[in-house]
Amino acid sequence: MNDPSTILLNDAKHFLVSEVNQRTGLTCLDESMLTWLLGDNVTGKNFRELLAISKFDKRLEQYQSLACVGFAASAGELPDNLESLVATSLDYHAGRKPFSGNTPMRFCSDSVGLLGIVLACKHANNERITQRVNEWLGEFLPTVLRSTSLGQLDHDLLNAVFFIARGHGDTSSISPHIQLALQHKGLLPVVEANQQSILKTAVLVKAKSDNLHNLAEIEKALLLYALDVASSTSTIQFSQPSLAELVLLLSRVPSSLKRWTWEEKPLTSRSVTRKWHIDHEYHVQNLLYAILAPIFPDIREEEYLPSVGQKKPRADLFVPTLQVIIEVKYARESMKIQQLIGDISQDCGLYRAQRELMIVPFIWDAGRRIDEHSLLRRGLMELPGIFDAVIVSPPGWLQNSSS
Repeated sequence: MNDPSTILLNDAKHFLVSEVNQRTGLTCLDESMLTWLLGDNVTGKNFRELLAISKFDKRLEQYQSLACVGFAASAGELPDNLESLVATSLDYHAGRKPFSGNTPMRFCSDSVGLLGIVLACKHANNERITQRVNEWLGEFLPTVLRSTSLGQLDHDLLNAVFFIARGHGDTSSISPHIQLALQHKGLLPVVEANQQSILKTAVLVKAKSDNLHNLAEIEKALLLYALDVASSTSTIQFSQPSLAELVLLLSRVPSSLKRWTWEEKPLTSRSVTRKWHIDHEYHVQNLLYAILAPIFPDIREEEYLPSVGQKKPRADLFVPTLQVIIEVKYARESMKIQQLIGDISQDCGLYRAQRELMIVPFIWDAGRRIDEHSLLRRGLMELPGIFDAVIVSPPGWLQNSSS
């Protein structure tokens, strides 16, 4: 149901997700940048565990610790106990000498570390500290950027850091996928429409033509993020949303969980601690209904379809205007992934026995078997009537009530 170009892009996305989730040996700093870019539902890490480093560096005197805090702050997940340390740590690091003789210190070329420090500075929102940090960066970044030993990824990120620090400059030499990712993160200015279109095209071409195996883990994450931006529909036509836009909404469900109610303590003096568990298929249906109903007002839940012999099939969610069924599955940790293909294949046969309906399986993988999602999706896409399949894992902090 999809053209070959779209299939290639989807394959690239799923490959990159798989690669990110099979990574090994990354530093806490790199893990923090990945989680800032992709979210803990993709990386399997959360800032609570990543910031455990602060227990050993109580004053954030290691620049890597400050950078990790910067990524957490930018993601809106900075714990209260670290909030007061950000400004004093920035002041401390802005006073560090960047050179030993004529040789730049190691932090001067750590592009991920400096990006995290810039994010910490933006979070602190202190004019004096911002000016001091920017002047400090200006002492060494021009020298570092002239170095011929820098790889392209480091050069691109350091160039972006220098632009953020100065508030002006030329970003055209930065690779398109990094430009697009940092624009979408609000760190680089969004270019005009025709240039934006050129950037998105370049990202799509890179995803289809590059040998993705050879990219560093950070670059894979940046490309995955940029690819998601480039291949998404910029706006949804609310008057007549399409089937592709429905799939886009479903694929973005994990991002809507960022503000999901999951409290460790009461938020007001008169309330109690609340945790909205998602324990089974009906909870997932409720979540999807809440997201889709304002956009697809004709959506129906538990809709009975024409009988097939003694069988009376019932669709989980049905959108009549698009003639599409959203088949919701809750994959428990004990369920074998291959069982889902058999179950959905049987359902598809019943749904399509009397009429040509399109089907979009939505699978909530409670077992978080992210490395198996690509193969599962490939199998589902081979079934008749499947327009697309969406497979998501809950964030690491969202446990079911039996955990």
